[in-house]
Amino acid sequence: MTDLSKVISPADLAELNSVTEKTLAEPDAALVECEAVIERGLKSFVEVGQALARIRDEDLYKQLGYTRFEDYCRERWDLKRSYAYETIEASQTVRSLSGIPDTHIPTNPGQARELLGLAPGEAQEVMQAAHEATGGKITAKAIKQAREEYESEEEPQYPARPVDEQHFARVNAADRKIHELLNEFIRNRHPLNAHQHELSVMMLQKIRAATIHIEEIYNGKNDF
Repeated sequence: MTDLSKVISPADLAELNSVTEKTLAEPDAALVECEAVIERGLKSFVEVGQALARIRDEDLYKQLGYTRFEDYCRERWDLKRSYAYETIEASQTVRSLSGIPDTHIPTNPGQARELLGLAPGEAQEVMQAAHEATGGKITAKAIKQAREEYESEEEPQYPARPVDEQHFARVNAADRKIHELLNEFIRNRHPLNAHQHELSVMMLQKIRAATIHIEEIYNGKNDF
């Protein structure tokens, strides 16, 4: 490691040390502001999430000597990494909903977490359903149930296809025909003289025609 005392003057070295100590001892206004919110806050998870996001995104935690945001959360606030990130995401969810008129807003992190991953419009519909189901007394459990119902409705429901025994028999017959043609092709494959080559080409054409035919049968466009 380079000895700074040998490359800069003692006066400059003293000034550099003073600046470094001041930087570590006196975090800038942004960090002070964010930490004040967290310290007050754990009263408002939205404000706390916004403050944590800013500290993370702007690397403000490095002013206190931390190299990782996760270490800062754990050692400074006794917050697990998962909880810190969920709080950030929950606050972002609430902020996105706040811009939509006549929307019910989650009032705690547990409620907001049930909306993670949803688009704002989807979250709005889920919150409305939870509000109606509980008579306005929304809970995280109600939001979870409303989301499950919402997502199940979003999945396309395909009606069961009725079984047609004759249709099924035609498909099986066409399938057997393809296998017969394939077996015949394999038996006549070696050695290939000119005549056998011509037969092979014809066999491949028959296989292709049979394949097309079975597709038409399956789609109800033809009979075997």
